[in-house]
Amino acid sequence: MRQSRNETAKQHARGRQLGLESQKKGRTFEEKVAHLYRLLHYDVQAGRVFSARQVDLFLKGKFGDLNICRAIECKAGPVRTEHLDDFLLKLQLVRHEYPTAQGTIVSGVSFTDATTTHASRIGVQLITYSDLSAQLFDGNAYARELVAECETNTRYRLTNYMLTPEVLLFIYYSIDIEVVYALLEDILVSKYTPEVSENALVCLYGLKRRALFERKKIAKLEIRLPTNVNLARCARER
Repeated sequence: MRQSRNETAKQHARGRQLGLESQKKGRTFEEKVAHLYRLLHYDVQAGRVFSARQVDLFLKGKFGDLNICRAIECKAGPVRTEHLDDFLLKLQLVRHEYPTAQGTIVSGVSFTDATTTHASRIGVQLITYSDLSAQLFDGNAYARELVAECETNTRYRLTNYMLTPEVLLFIYYSIDIEVVYALLEDILVSKYTPEVSENALVCLYGLKRRALFERKKIAKLEIRLPTNVNLARCARER
């Protein structure tokens, strides 16, 4: 009986931990979506309440002679039809105060045909995070031109520069950050390359520090780096 109670307690603890991790992931995704809309020149209010129901983001924007109000729901994972119905109820409450308000769900993954059809039927816009970020500029074309320029122009070699905070911020909001972590850690534990290795260290530290600030863990600023970093020749190379 005691073992059964212990197992039950462990299951509850695991469930709580998974719930907390899901909430953290959702908040981080919501912050990234809010940042994109600010870059698109919207005034963004997070967690605004309408008739006791909270929307993730509420946007206001003036573009020429158009005044736009929009309620935003942020879903890092898949969006199901029941999510649409729940959001529609919130949107109707928003429209009591802002009759022309529009509604959008931003997802971190693509939408199913059933979800897309249902959203069209009830008048809710769907957009993925990648499509939303593409509205800032044509990222693929820009990246291709940038790579070509960096490869052919010695002015932009990594051995010339230490990356600035602005560049780190661009990387943080534009690329799958977990993939970037893995690439940078691989550089750090590989053969030392002057300036490139130092840049990798600065990037990894800066990006992880940014992530802590986004998650509001500033009081506990503990940044984990690889234990086998290969910078032994750094001082001698300089």
